[in-house]
Amino acid sequence: MWTAGLGLAHLWPQIPPPAAMVTAGIAALLAAALARRGRGAVCLVHVAVLSTAISHGLLARPEHRPDTLAARLLRPAQFVELTLRLDSPPVRLPGEGSGPSRWRCWGIVEAIRSTESGWQSASGRVEVWMATEPTGPQPAYGDRWRVGAVARRGEDGRLRLSVRGPADLLARNAGSRWRAWCYAQRERARAALRRGIEDWTGPAEIIPAMVLGYREEVLPELRERFLRTGTAHIFAISGLHVGIFSVVLAAALRTVGCPRRWWGVALIPMLAVYTVATGASVSALRAFAIAAVWWLAPVLRRRPDLPSALAAAALAILGPAPSQIAEPGFWYSFLVVAGLAALTPPLETAARTLLGTAADDALVDSATPHWRSALRAVGGWLGRLAAASCAAWIASAPLTAHTGNQISPASLPGNLIVIPASFLIVLTGCISLVAGLASEALAVTFNHANAAICAGLVRAVDTLFELPGSYMAVTSPPLWAVLLIYAAITGLQVFEGRVRLALVGAAAAIAVAGATRYLTDDRARIAFAPADLAPAILLNVPGERGDWLIGPGPAWTAERLIRWLRSCGVDRLDAIVLPALDADHAGAAPAVLERIPTRRILLPTGRSPSPVARQLLERWAREGRELVPLAAGDTGECPGGIVWDVWHPPPGVSYPRTADGALWLRVARGGRAVLLAGRATPAQISSLTRIPVDPAASVVVLERVATKEDQAWLHTLGARTLVEHRNDASRPFPPHGELPLPP
Repeated sequence: MWTAGLGLAHLWPQIPPPAAMVTAGIAALLAAALARRGRGAVCLVHVAVLSTAISHGLLARPEHRPDTLAARLLRPAQFVELTLRLDSPPVRLPGEGSGPSRWRCWGIVEAIRSTESGWQSASGRVEVWMATEPTGPQPAYGDRWRVGAVARRGEDGRLRLSVRGPADLLARNAGSRWRAWCYAQRERARAALRRGIEDWTGPAEIIPAMVLGYREEVLPELRERFLRTGTAHIFAISGLHVGIFSVVLAAALRTVGCPRRWWGVALIPMLAVYTVATGASVSALRAFAIAAVWWLAPVLRRRPDLPSALAAAALAILGPAPSQIAEPGFWYSFLVVAGLAALTPPLETAARTLLGTAADDALVDSATPHWRSALRAVGGWLGRLAAASCAAWIASAPLTAHTGNQISPASLPGNLIVIPASFLIVLTGCISLVAGLASEALAVTFNHANAAICAGLVRAVDTLFELPGSYMAVTSPPLWAVLLIYAAITGLQVFEGRVRLALVGAAAAIAVAGATRYLTDDRARIAFAPADLAPAILLNVPGERGDWLIGPGPAWTAERLIRWLRSCGVDRLDAIVLPALDADHAGAAPAVLERIPTRRILLPTGRSPSPVARQLLERWAREGRELVPLAAGDTGECPGGIVWDVWHPPPGVSYPRTADGALWLRVARGGRAVLLAGRATPAQISSLTRIPVDPAASVVVLERVATKEDQAWLHTLGARTLVEHRNDASRPFPPHGELPLPP
């Protein structure tokens, strides 16, 4: 009920004000006290808990806390001057040359300067991006800074500060001494884990990332491969790492003879140090809360119970931070753990029954050869690991498809490799740290062994990444379908008999219906990116390999552009179309080409006046990219009956201005045609002396504001709809940002 109430407060903020919900909760509690017993009293208690949770969630929203930075901002992006305290170790971002060092960290806002009333107290935790000169003070945990920055709310709702003005260091060591000590030990451990393998690219970054949470150092292309194969969770200090660390510590306590009942007394403080030292990420804190409740049960003479541990951990997390109810990571943490507990035993039993090994266990006796017993033990361990991998995939796949727009079949075999390898890497890392206290040479030996394990892991993930169908991007399934699937999984543990069969049938029907719709979808769409990503346009055709990205846009939008493409179900492209070889149209193309497999690049014919564009084309030619120049008169087809033709530029003509030589591309299907005219400069309009086809274009897309002078040539085309797709657009886009083409 508590979780449901916080969810309602997040989904429906127009619920009655917090005071009314508190009053309703008190009234329900008093009524339950008068009723004393019976189902009515229990229902009233549930109503009281629900009302209290709703009021708590509403009060945690920024609009009910006027002192937060989010509440004081007047615009989505606003320059502010404020003082803050750095609340995490700053991460140095890769840079070039001897210029300013760029950093990313988290900060606690203390005060903000207002032009009307001077400095005012403020609060809130924000993500900080800042740059410092090599000769100036470098940021560290606990520093207090006065900065001028642009505050902007991200897509995930969090505030980010991009420091633009002067940054003045006010004080050092203003944070927690205990946390500062933990961070210092983490840095020492990182240096110890890299000792002897500093030049071994890959393991030197992956080992500290997996053991200590330094995931920012992992190369982007390597992180992308782990992400696409569904195994990137090994870089986030989460339940897997806390669980492995707990097993290592428990084995050490058992070796020294510590009674099992008192393991929690030693484990919980050590897990707390590990959680804080690895950065105290939200996922690590969630995992620590679950582990702490589990290990504390024997100390209090209670039997460890996973459902109770999950419920207690959820209450401990959502009490001080109710906004986490909206975090996908919160649901990942609890759904995966619950899925492992609920689905692993039946999957393991079903596998043993299917393979016919369940009856063999009863035949094992003292006369059984040792080698056969060993093989049986290894087979049983592999079977349990496979069942756990399937259970985790089933529990996380619906949420991954809804929030991450991805399905990764490769994660099923991948986790069979990644989880044992992660255990070995963490275990070997711990042994190396302990051995380093006695002998540096011994620590280097373990580091080399760890690097060999890590290199094998990378090779295995690379192989999975290259397999056809190892991953696929999908559009988000509806939320009701995701909830129904989880309700069916829950019902499998609660009900039996016909009800269980009905739930299995319902879940299977939903999965089959979704797969059928995905595989048989023959719609073609022209999808317009959000206004801040303009001029990017996606020609989304049936199938997975025929999509075109037209005008990727400037370089600074590359990361969000890739996320938008994933949300559209794009994991590979047939072509990237560069209407013009300038920064506004082609800046994001290199990043997209690195992250999304692309067959070819289409661009306007003629020599580009930009030296940067020429260098980019030369680089792509050296990489073996297929470059296809287009000129007026070129035509072609795309899957789904789509035809395209080029109206501009004329063949063999070069222009002194890049905009004048840009592409005019027409896309048609059935009786409807869309002309992508870009900026439609006067030079382009004057060269359009003859309409190549009839009918010409019912829809025209411009990257600028239409003027009265455009009416003549638009009338000549017979255009009925004009779309202004630009990043400063004030006019509404087509419904849902896309234009469907008729079947």
